[in-house]
Amino acid sequence: MKKSGWLFAGIGVLLAAFAAIIRALAFFPKPRQIEDVFNWPDAPLLPSNRPFKVMTFNVQYMAGKNYIFYYDGGNDNRPSSEDIGKTIAEVARIIQDEAPDVLLLQEVDEGSKRTDYEDQAARLLELMPGNRYNYASTFYWKVKYVPISQINGRIGMKLLTLSKYRIETAVRHQLTQYPPYYFWQHFMPKRAILETRLPVTDGSTFTALNAHLELFSFGTDVQQAQIRKVEELLAEQGEGEWVFGGDFNLLPPTASAAELSEFEQGIYGETAVLRSLYNKYQAVPSLQNIQQADPSKWYTHFPNGEGETRPNKTIDYLLLSNTTHIQNSYVRQHDTWHISDHLPLIAEIQVNNQ
Repeated sequence: MKKSGWLFAGIGVLLAAFAAIIRALAFFPKPRQIEDVFNWPDAPLLPSNRPFKVMTFNVQYMAGKNYIFYYDGGNDNRPSSEDIGKTIAEVARIIQDEAPDVLLLQEVDEGSKRTDYEDQAARLLELMPGNRYNYASTFYWKVKYVPISQINGRIGMKLLTLSKYRIETAVRHQLTQYPPYYFWQHFMPKRAILETRLPVTDGSTFTALNAHLELFSFGTDVQQAQIRKVEELLAEQGEGEWVFGGDFNLLPPTASAAELSEFEQGIYGETAVLRSLYNKYQAVPSLQNIQQADPSKWYTHFPNGEGETRPNKTIDYLLLSNTTHIQNSYVRQHDTWHISDHLPLIAEIQVNNQ
């Protein structure tokens, strides 16, 4: 065999080895896949005759606020076991106090080295024994070994949707992924939307969609592509009632990144991506909320960064079908700054068929 033949054969062997390693370590979800649902045997249907409360909360894998992690520009790689325990207890306290009927959680770890390989959803539910939540979840970061020094081990991170009422089905929808490089993309989060359907006592269905959208786009159109997928899924709901919420990692359409740090401006400089959704649907916070004299009460993000002393922007949202009546909405700020780098966003709603 000629030298060039040996060279190509060697390259082929290396590529095959890399592919085998990736296949063994990484997570390969389908574009659309059914997820398991847990319902209590006597779980009631969502009643058609009263308002209910929806909450979204990125719990930052229960890490607390005592760290500046490597992805925030700091030197910390993981929280202590003690801080994880305290934070889960505080998340349970907020949930029990707010008592949401539907709860959308992001960044819930399961099987991660950084959080002691624990199932955080199970531990959270154990801390709320009187709250018989039904639930569904899906991984959006699942790798047996991430070969970077800050992780150096297994990662498992989920979207978790809890409901006081029966969940009929749960479906995971894969989103466009960054980065667009075959090798590394399989070690990074594979962001998704978790769609859960709740049967209503009048025979209709209420849909809750939970997501954590891309943070780092680095000049690509990945954020726009993910929003296009969101629009597609919401259009599929037709005349049905729904809520779509989570951590969008995007500033509101009328916001400015000028007041953010230079580090954050590089991440959140794009402010127009959400405009199409705001133009089509109801949003919490609304443009009126954001443009009021003091928009800070709608800030949902308190970054773990050098010199950051308070929440400084809105990047978490609840979108609602246009026939839904929003009775009240707010960000719970007064006792949550110490829990996560995000604050819980709540809406009390009543759908048109109730």
